[in-house]
Amino acid sequence: MGDGGRRARLRHRTIAEIKLHARRQLAEKGVAQISLRAIARQMGLSSPALYHYFSNYEALITALIVDASAAAAGALQSGQQGTAPAHYRTRLYRQAHAYRDWACANPHEYLLISGTPIPGYHAHAEKIGPSPDRPPRAFLSLLLEAQSAGCLDLPEVPAGKGGQLALLQARWQEAGGIVASIPLIYLALAGWTLLRGLLEAELYGSDPAVMAELFDLELVSYLQRLGISDAAEPGREAGE
Repeated sequence: MGDGGRRARLRHRTIAEIKLHARRQLAEKGVAQISLRAIARQMGLSSPALYHYFSNYEALITALIVDASAAAAGALQSGQQGTAPAHYRTRLYRQAHAYRDWACANPHEYLLISGTPIPGYHAHAEKIGPSPDRPPRAFLSLLLEAQSAGCLDLPEVPAGKGGQLALLQARWQEAGGIVASIPLIYLALAGWTLLRGLLEAELYGSDPAVMAELFDLELVSYLQRLGISDAAEPGREAGE
């Protein structure tokens, strides 16, 4: 049992080191230039030895995508720390900025989960699992909380509209147990798409400072559109 535990720890450390080298290559050369052979040379391993940990390029990229999705979701969660649970507007504002801060600090990892095509890589849903959905689900979860507390205004979806949203609603409920109304799904997707578009314009555009300011202005405008508010906690006024 002791030897098995040591082998498991050694394997874990080796995998972590492989991914560290891969992230460095990602930042320096781009995702298409990540090379298992180059990583093996840097680690003093033979290529066949490295393939015991990652069978091919796709397996390594999949692991990086899963890690990046977890880090992005963690940033969304950490952005709410120190904020009263019932302060939904403040939590959503800080959550969005925490996500932006993570993306700006890790632009190449953000690129992995942004839906940008990766040359030579074909994503397999069964291998990636729910990882890419973790950040938007964290965003949606907070909106669900605010709605349950009566701190969110939902729009009416015009009659005859929202058919595709209804299909998405059914898929989310069946696959992930997410129970959300069509108006809420609409607001969540519209907001998430807006924030991601502004963020990518900042990361890859020609005037990051302007786009950073626009991100905040549009975020505030979106919160106003939601009508989301900070609920007063027992014995306290909202916003204290």
